[in-house]
Formats: sequence, structure tokens, C-alpha cells
Amino acid sequence: MTTLGEAVISAVRKEADADPGYVYQGIDNVGCVYVHDGKPSCLVGHGLWAAKLIDSTFEQHTRSFNVEAIELLAVQMGWEFDAREICWLQVVQEKQDDGVAWGDAVKAADKQWGKKI
Repeated sequence: MTTLGEAVISAVRKEADADPGYVYQGIDNVGCVYVHDGKPSCLVGHGLWAAKLIDSTFEQHTRSFNVEAIELLAVQMGWEFDAREICWLQVVQEKQDDGVAWGDAVKAADKQWGKKI
């Protein structure tokens, strides 16, 4: 596990644990946005924010990146995650975008990729 991946995934887990029943509502029919109104928005956005990879300026200066899938965003931003970390984050993101509660999205990622991620 990379240091960066550990930080982001740990923060995603913490956020989901804090409100496991929360169901994310996409912004303006776009789906997941990482930052909205200067604050972290989606579950993966909370992880990226906590790891200090994004902040309130991300929404304004990188608007097109604000809606990218995590695997594309990581490449575009030059963030180094290992493949399993990206896959775990993808599952969380996809489940959340399908209307799955945050706690269940994390459980689905754990089931597919393991809790050690």
C-alpha cells in the first residue's frame, strides 16, 4: 500500500464510518463531484481532501477534473496509487454513484478488494 493510498482510503473509511447510512446525491445531475461550494462533496472527495490532495480551489481551477472518475483523475494529477488502491476507490465511487449508502459502498469495496487496503 502506498502512503498516499493509505491516507486517502483511511479517510474514506473514517467518513463512511461517521455516517454509514448517508446516500450521496449528485450535484446538478452530474453525479460525483469531489468539491462543491468550497467543501468536500462525494466520499472519495472527502478522502482526497483529508489527504490534502484537493482543497476549495480544486472546484474553481480544475472544474473538468472535479467530475472525473478517480482512476483518470489520479493519472491526470500525477498521484501515485497502486492498482489495488485505485480499484478499491473505484468500487466505492461506483457504488456511491449508484445510490448505495456510504457504509455499504465501503463494504462492497472491501468484499471485492479486501479490508487490508
